[in-house]
Amino acid sequence: MGTRYRSFIKFALCYALTLGLLFPSASQSKKKIRSIHDLAKVVGQSNNQSPDHFLGLKLSDLKKKNTEKFRSYQNNSESNENFSLDDIKQINQKLKTVSTLSSEERSELFEKLDQITETLASRNLSQSRDDVWLNTEYHSESWVFEDNAEFWRPSIDGYFSYENNLMVELLYKLWNDETQSMDDWLRFTYEHNENGNMTLNFFEIWSGSDWENNSLYSYTYDENGNQTEQLYQYWNGGDWENSSRYTYVWELGSTQENDEEMAWEQIFEGSDGAYAAARSVEQISDGDYIVAGYVCEYDCDFWVARADESGNVIWENTFGGDGYDYLLSVKESSDGNLILSGGTSSSEYTADGSYQAFLLKMDQSGEVIWLKTFEGELSNPQAWGKSVQNTSDGGFIIAADGILIKTDSQGNMEWESEISYANLGWGEAVRETPDGGYIVVGNLLDYGSDILLRKLNNSGEQLWEEYFGSPNTYTHGYSVQNTGDGGFIISGYSDYLINTDENLEESNSWLLKVDELGQYQWDNIYGPGNAWSIQETTNGGYVAAGWTMFSDYYYYSYQHAMITKVDFDGGIEWQNVTEIEDSYFVSI
Repeated sequence: MGTRYRSFIKFALCYALTLGLLFPSASQSKKKIRSIHDLAKVVGQSNNQSPDHFLGLKLSDLKKKNTEKFRSYQNNSESNENFSLDDIKQINQKLKTVSTLSSEERSELFEKLDQITETLASRNLSQSRDDVWLNTEYHSESWVFEDNAEFWRPSIDGYFSYENNLMVELLYKLWNDETQSMDDWLRFTYEHNENGNMTLNFFEIWSGSDWENNSLYSYTYDENGNQTEQLYQYWNGGDWENSSRYTYVWELGSTQENDEEMAWEQIFEGSDGAYAAARSVEQISDGDYIVAGYVCEYDCDFWVARADESGNVIWENTFGGDGYDYLLSVKESSDGNLILSGGTSSSEYTADGSYQAFLLKMDQSGEVIWLKTFEGELSNPQAWGKSVQNTSDGGFIIAADGILIKTDSQGNMEWESEISYANLGWGEAVRETPDGGYIVVGNLLDYGSDILLRKLNNSGEQLWEEYFGSPNTYTHGYSVQNTGDGGFIISGYSDYLINTDENLEESNSWLLKVDELGQYQWDNIYGPGNAWSIQETTNGGYVAAGWTMFSDYYYYSYQHAMITKVDFDGGIEWQNVTEIEDSYFVSI
């Protein structure tokens, strides 16, 4: 897995405004999005501090209770001698979406910035440039005990050479115990065409006195830059011999690796030092957006922010106790306030400091009204509140670890229902059904993983349950939604396809459709990755948000946020993939 190190890490709340998807009009194509009402996009690096193994990101100074940490690239100075206020506003607008600009547009933008940096008080503008950092050396050492001494001993050194930011040579040296020195070991030489595509990968091994040929990879491409052939040859001692060849045929599809249909994006940025994740987003009745998650430095604190319909930050609130506090789900409550769920280990909220599920009520200004845990009331005392939903009686239903928790409007528990030994999904794992009952999706982990889909009545009693998966395969469900035909749609990932009884080589973004009794109707896969969240569209199709995986020519793999639109029976209509590496869509 490749990882890009940056001086700061971004996570972004994105709102995709396109035509005719969730709410199409008669005059618009039904294959176009018009409004995705809540969509969170997180951009950054993996964070081992996240308890859910979700993407963790660096975020600066979120523990401060002010908005200075949010860089909007705005400067209202009218004193610049060379540019008008309108020019400055246009530059600011481009900077907000700099990741979507072409190379030519970026060059033009940065030329303008060079002209105004000296007179414009804009430290933030200069920080927005995309600096290119090239790894030139790699050193590996081992801690050894020798002759009653302890010390670091060199093991492997790597040296990287570049031309035009493209790697042309990689040299490895290996520690030699006899000579007590680093000796030449392996050498890779790369060639590229004018488009930056790798055309040659030449591998040599040091014999002790000279470099010896070992293997050779050659790559060819069509006029669109798509790889059409990979040829592998090996050295037989006197000449190159063919070993294997792979050929590829391409046709133009509907996947777009771009952000052309994005209306706006809000970036929350800052200096190094904190890790954070945006876990849930909700569009409230006045059109604004609430995003909830957590920020971790020495411990972890709750984090909530509100943005208007254009993505401008209205307020943010970071708070918590002396332990680890996580917000995982947010909804607007029936009385116009906000209801949130998650997990906490802070002594301010729990008696013994162990992890507890909680329900938190907050007004629309970000002020906490109450926070209630369920200490001593649950069969699984360390459950996490992964998903919260409003119920028709004014109360709330929470999907936690292996249990459902039903409360009244004040957060007092009315009942719990155990879901066997299922690990409930991190997304929209529970929904109230039209008959007043509940549908819940969970994951059973035992020699692989299967999906458990269970229907309950309004008292938490089981009506039916179904299982989906295959032995020694991994099928995970993260989101479940009611569908217009009375059935249910589930999204997640799977390395097993039910309709062909086929074990796949890797996990794929996956959708499953069942009827009102949980009976299988169809399932389909949509490329390597995961579908975190799913919604039905008004034309009877579905739109899923998640991510997919791409590998570069050095075999580094990167995750890219992806939206997939399918028709009523799972046939793909289009996909949109962001160009930003290590990014996810987590809610739609």
